[in-house]
Amino acid sequence: MLLSAHAGLRVAEAVALEWRDDDVATGRVTIREGKGGGTASAHPSRRAITALAVLPRDGARVLRYRNEDAARYAVKRLAAIAGVQYRGVHALRHHYGTRLLRQTGNLRRVQAHLRHAHISTTAVYTHDADAELQDDTRD
Repeated sequence: MLLSAHAGLRVAEAVALEWRDDDVATGRVTIREGKGGGTASAHPSRRAITALAVLPRDGARVLRYRNEDAARYAVKRLAAIAGVQYRGVHALRHHYGTRLLRQTGNLRRVQAHLRHAHISTTAVYTHDADAELQDDTRD
């Protein structure tokens, strides 16, 4: 969950992430199987980096899920255990974008973190911040 909510990884990117792609020293992970087949970097939060640092590094992949469906099922089960509504794994990526916009106030920086080609896509990911933007202009 932290890889999506605190690093903005898509479910396919999280499932494909290997330990060799995790660089705790720089606070960065390399995405080798990103959307469009390209390689990119993601900058997880300190919380996610700390969590990755304590996980056992047995096997090549960070997550033990065989595929995206298995990862989705696991997150759905965790939501049920926690008593929260399951909104899909992709909702965690939306949360990441919204949180970054609140922290930075800069949609272009959020675009870079989410690795979107078009800023219009980024604007959709940060829809939860719209109410706050309206509050900025009320006075």
